Amino acid sequence: MFQKFSMLSAAANADAIPVVSFVVVPLNLAGVVLPFDLVLYAGCGVRMAACGPCSNDEARCLLAVWQQPAPCRGRWVGSVLAIAWLLLPRRLTGGFG
Repeated sequence: MFQKFSMLSAAANADAIPVVSFVVVPLNLAGVVLPFDLVLYAGCGVRMAACGPCSNDEARCLLAVWQQPAPCRGRWVGSVLAIAWLLLPRRLTGGFG
């Protein structure tokens, strides 16, 4: 979960947001008001038909997730000390920082 970044999230959102916003949400709102469930099933079917194949292809892509290796302990301690030094008042650091 940590040190990971989705490389395809922008493409997946560009594909899914218009479908969900303009088709699925209105069908689901109509399904809440109407006394039968066919509209809710239609909304689910539209979403699966429009976004399902692209989602499956993106999930199978080897470059879908970029993983950053965790920093070694020395770099982590050094960066914490550097940040602490930058947060000190100017009088204590000699005017640097």
